[in-house]
Amino acid sequence: MTNNLAFRHKKGFALVELIFAIGIITVLLTVLVASLSQALMSSEFVKNNAMANRYVEEGLELARQKRDQLGWQEFIKLTNIDSSVPSPFTRNISLSGDEKKRKVVVEVSWIDNKGTHKVSGTTYLTEW
Repeated sequence: MTNNLAFRHKKGFALVELIFAIGIITVLLTVLVASLSQALMSSEFVKNNAMANRYVEEGLELARQKRDQLGWQEFIKLTNIDSSVPSPFTRNISLSGDEKKRKVVVEVSWIDNKGTHKVSGTTYLTEW
């Protein structure tokens, strides 16, 4: 009879071990999936941030080109420059200042699942 009781105890102990092991595996898989998801979202943000910085540089160069194409007297009349960039980005190029020096501010923004993000750049242009 003692032998039969020991067998039942080992059988019950194996069931508890199995449930414990399944619980640990479930927790580990959940952590792994959450980490992978976070890494993918971070990767997407880094890619979009790099593209936004590129569009800022292009916007600053576009302002220089406008100055060279229009001439200084026409350029100083501008308050903004229209330009488009691919979705999900928007770009705004604004100009301010006086007849001797123009401040050019380029802002690129985009929206993702973490909210709205913005990258900007500033330069000053003068007559050649």
